[in-house]
Amino acid sequence: MLESRDYMRDRYQGYNGNVNASKKMLRGIIILTVTLFVLQQIFPKDFEWVLSLKNQATFDYQNNYFSTPYPSWLVYLGIPGHLLVHADVFHILFNMLSLFWLGQFVIEKLDAKQFLTLYIFSGIFAGLIWFLSVNGQGIIARSVGASTAVSGVFVAAVMIYPNLPFFLGLKLRQLFWVFLALDIAYILTDSRTNGYGHILGMIGGGIYMLIFQRAYIAWTPWGALPRKSKEYKPKFTIHNFETGKQKVADLDAIEISSEVDKILDKISAEGYRSLTKKEKEILEQAGKKLKR
Repeated sequence: MLESRDYMRDRYQGYNGNVNASKKMLRGIIILTVTLFVLQQIFPKDFEWVLSLKNQATFDYQNNYFSTPYPSWLVYLGIPGHLLVHADVFHILFNMLSLFWLGQFVIEKLDAKQFLTLYIFSGIFAGLIWFLSVNGQGIIARSVGASTAVSGVFVAAVMIYPNLPFFLGLKLRQLFWVFLALDIAYILTDSRTNGYGHILGMIGGGIYMLIFQRAYIAWTPWGALPRKSKEYKPKFTIHNFETGKQKVADLDAIEISSEVDKILDKISAEGYRSLTKKEKEILEQAGKKLKR
């Protein structure tokens, strides 16, 4: 029924009430990353401290320090800093285009702060685990690029809109398994592509969604859906833009047709943009009836 759908809920459990702010945040991340990359190309010496994050540093266990031609604090800065460093134009182009396309869907649910937290948390989680794991081998080979954070955004989009057709007719949840298989292949073949970092970013994004955004999750890789809060009592707020008044109705008393129900199911699975013109008209007519 209608009350079970997260997109009909209040500000916390419904659509993002300030999508414009989230769009600005998404664009801001992309602009900052691209700007820093361009400056690195124009002034390579001045930005050597950033470029140095791509170099390896060996760990001296006897003296307990990192052997590197750069200040030791740069080694630790690489954990969050790798999000701002890219190998070449194609590397940053792929990451930023992916972030832009996937972010469009995620910001329908998450506000600006939530989206930024998802992005940074996924990147730092992957960078930290990567740092600790290779440190155990005696060499720090940091991950380069924002793909760890983008992988977290990708998983968030998959968990929110699993059945959304995205690329070559494949749904997001199908693409999840494709990219997971590719990353595993990268690891097994010792490819220069950091499949390990991508998978860690996916895990980080999944952890963030499960802990902080459970109400938005429609699908998980392991199949089981998270339980919704028992304290939540669904209400439907009707706004009258002419009078400026609003009223709250109990959704248990609202009956909807099977046709409208199917349209709402489609929104939940594929987003509002997937609706046809006719479906939007049907939904609009149903909304007018509810306001009477």
